[in-house]
Amino acid sequence: MSRTSAHGSQLAAEAAKRGWQYSPAGDDLRLPGRWKWSLHIDHPFAVHGHFTGMDRRTQARDVLSGTTAAGQQFWTFWYPYTAGHQHGTFVTRTVAFVWTAVPLPAASALRRGSMGTRAVMSALNELAARGLDQVPLTDAQARSFGRLYGWPIGSAEFRSLYLVRADDRQAAEWLAGPTTQQRLLAHPAPPISLTTNGADILAWSDYGGSHLSRVEDYDISTIDAMLEVLDTVELPP
Repeated sequence: MSRTSAHGSQLAAEAAKRGWQYSPAGDDLRLPGRWKWSLHIDHPFAVHGHFTGMDRRTQARDVLSGTTAAGQQFWTFWYPYTAGHQHGTFVTRTVAFVWTAVPLPAASALRRGSMGTRAVMSALNELAARGLDQVPLTDAQARSFGRLYGWPIGSAEFRSLYLVRADDRQAAEWLAGPTTQQRLLAHPAPPISLTTNGADILAWSDYGGSHLSRVEDYDISTIDAMLEVLDTVELPP
């Protein structure tokens, strides 16, 4: 049995103990057609600010589904992610999402320095976001500024680690609420990012420097941490 097959069998056994379901692939979910993001919202399938959704050639692997501790229906999977030009270098990117059954504001909370992001632009975004609290702007200017450079949400520590983007401040504050911020900061490795699309809230994380064969990086402890973060995001008022 290959390492990948053996790891899948272990996941299936653990899922059965928890009352979850396991599938080697997620073809029945039709994920490539499920999500489409605006370019100003970060998401797990973007590469250096490009692409608006999951490529049809991307295969979801080792799909787990079930119910979170808060009673939300969830799915998780992993896929080998490469940042475009870095040929042969993969990370095991884990994605988890919950379906809320209600339309959600478009927003994202991206961990700065994540693979596939632009480090220089991330630093510039942080400097620009600070200007929202320091320079008088009209509501329209503030929304445009926040869409492009992110909203200065949360503590200084959180702002230094996360870029929060949304169409308006209310949506940014909703996704990156105080409890969610605490949970994100409490799980530094691997760091977790968040985004929304339609009625879904998604979380993702990477094990940097791993290889395609390192399927063990997709583990139950990482999934548990991501589901705990997702459960902290309450439905918007």
